[in-house]
Formats: sequence, C-alpha cells, structure tokens
Amino acid sequence: MDVDIKAYNSMFSMTSIGANVDEGVNDNCGPYVFKISGQISHKIGSLCPYLVKRPRFLQLYLFNLENEVSNRFRVFDSPRKRILDEGIVMFLVAFLRANNEYARTFKIAKDLADEMNIASYFVRLLTIFPIIDMIYLRLDR
Repeated sequence: MDVDIKAYNSMFSMTSIGANVDEGVNDNCGPYVFKISGQISHKIGSLCPYLVKRPRFLQLYLFNLENEVSNRFRVFDSPRKRILDEGIVMFLVAFLRANNEYARTFKIAKDLADEMNIASYFVRLLTIFPIIDMIYLRLDR
C-alpha cells in the first residue's frame, strides 16, 4: 500500500508556511533541499471561509464539522485523493479532537459561538515567553 504521508500532514495542517523558498538549489542531482531566506512565519488567513471557497487549513477545525472528513478530502485534487484512506482520516480527526489542545480549543470556541449565536469572533494566540527575549537570546551565556 502506497501511503502519502505529506498528503495526510497537509490535510491536518492549521497554517501554511510564509517564507521565500529558494527552489533554484534543486537540480535533480541529489536529495531535495528545502532552502528559505528571510523571515519565516505561519499564515493563518481568515477564520471564515469565503462564501464561494471551501474551508482550508484552520477553517477545517471550525466550520461544517459534521462533514469534516469529506471537507478534508475536498482540499486535494482527484489523483492524490484516491490514495488517501478515509478510515485513517476519521481516526486522525478523532485523535486530534481528543489529544490536540488547539483542535479541542477551536472546537469549544466553535460550539460556544454557535450556542451563543455569535456571528463574528477572533482567536488570540498567547505565548509564555516574551518574543523579544527569544529574538535576542544569546548563545554564549
């Protein structure tokens, strides 16, 4: 059985990478090199899918959860979709809901927003460490 690990990983990613990827270093003569320049970030995008677009990334954890598995399959084109196992996707959805703090938090937020009939909301991610300390952390201490 051919398993496409990258497809499953992509199916459950909450963000996309924001970076300048240098594909010029790959000349098909050696192993693949992932080279970036500049600042790396994670792009979250809108929490709400636009009316004509299907949910993607983090939106998949918030919208139309009764069709979550089929929504995740819709992210991929047909040839790639054929090799993905629906049972594995169902297992991963349940596993993440039970064990991933972010997936649980977003599900709770979605349920509360529905229950309280809140049309618009935002998510704020907080960090324990001040960003400034991480940027200027010296390695020679």
